[in-house]
Amino acid sequence: MQCQPAWVYPRILLGAGNQLTPIFTAKYNITHVVNCAFAGDCPEWWRKGHPGNYAELHAIDSMAVKILDWYPEFENWMRLFLRSTNGTVFVHCKAGVNRSAYLVLTFVSKNFGIDFRRLLAAVRRQRPIICDNSAFMRQVEDELYGRVQSEENKGHGINLNGNS
Repeated sequence: MQCQPAWVYPRILLGAGNQLTPIFTAKYNITHVVNCAFAGDCPEWWRKGHPGNYAELHAIDSMAVKILDWYPEFENWMRLFLRSTNGTVFVHCKAGVNRSAYLVLTFVSKNFGIDFRRLLAAVRRQRPIICDNSAFMRQVEDELYGRVQSEENKGHGINLNGNS
């Protein structure tokens, strides 16, 4: 059984690329799609039938890449698509687990002022499989909350008082 899609925010739905069927799009009123992966991860019928309502990011799901390198483009598409209609924007990658989840959660957290960790917990209740790339988690938390001092360097930061 496939994991269900998750509502991340009103009009923003997260899932896997293979969930995108004509019945699915009608059920969820999907008018725009952001594919965080590659062309093969989104059905051809959508890509070719809705070219003006489709964005493809080519993000890579690997512990060795920085997921936030794709964030500016993702944010631009999301803002454009959300302004374009009252329909739903479906955000996906291949499995709807890492690339799409981290990008859309970061977007909603930054643009709608929702704490990332609370949002993650709420979305995981709907789609438990999301966000298992620990490198992406560190990157997003660093971006949203600032770097957390490790025990090794705690107290050895820059002196802001000018005293030695």
